Amino acid sequence: MLSLIAAALLTLQPGAAEPEPFDAPPGAALFAAMGGERAQTVRGCGVDEDELSRLIGLGPRAFDQDMQGGWRLVAREPECWPAAAILIETYLHFAPRLEDRYLTILRWHAGQMHVSGGDAETAIAWFLASKQPGDGPWNAYAHATIAFLQGDREAAEAARAELAAFVPSEEEQEARRQVMAAHPDIRFREDFITQPPNLDIVDAMLACWGRPYSEAYGQRCEAAGGD
Repeated sequence: MLSLIAAALLTLQPGAAEPEPFDAPPGAALFAAMGGERAQTVRGCGVDEDELSRLIGLGPRAFDQDMQGGWRLVAREPECWPAAAILIETYLHFAPRLEDRYLTILRWHAGQMHVSGGDAETAIAWFLASKQPGDGPWNAYAHATIAFLQGDREAAEAARAELAAFVPSEEEQEARRQVMAAHPDIRFREDFITQPPNLDIVDAMLACWGRPYSEAYGQRCEAAGGD
């Protein structure tokens, strides 16, 4: 999961003042908005009404970036990945005035939880929703991931080539140095500062072609020699 952490940290580089927590609706109302089956999925992972209201009321950085809190508390066990996806979707629905940087990464994480839980179709919809204006590296990463899920290797390799062409600017490299300095507890790749963002993940997907997304994303196929 280190790549996930690094990607999220880069997407949420310090900028404007961080949004404050907000007054979320009562947990009962939030569960009602989810609907019966989805609410039961979340309840089955230990989230009661008080905890649901607390989670949905967090500021976006606390909800998404606290590695020991937010939706990640629920996602610790694979059987609760679908519940984590529902939590993120609920947050996206109720959180007020989220900035684009938070919308991008939260939509992406919703997709990741869906595909990890076995729902690739919904995951692709969220990955598409996470795309940013223009033709930047994030969109190339999204295209490569979607191609992996659809089994379209030609499209995945084309997206990989597009992504590899992006060279981080001096400003971006300095931001990465700041991220590394601020998070000494995270082990970053040696080429983290200069590598196009998420290129290592795309390479892992190509090495893990035809395997589950969780294996590819965890980069567990490279040592075995690819396919």
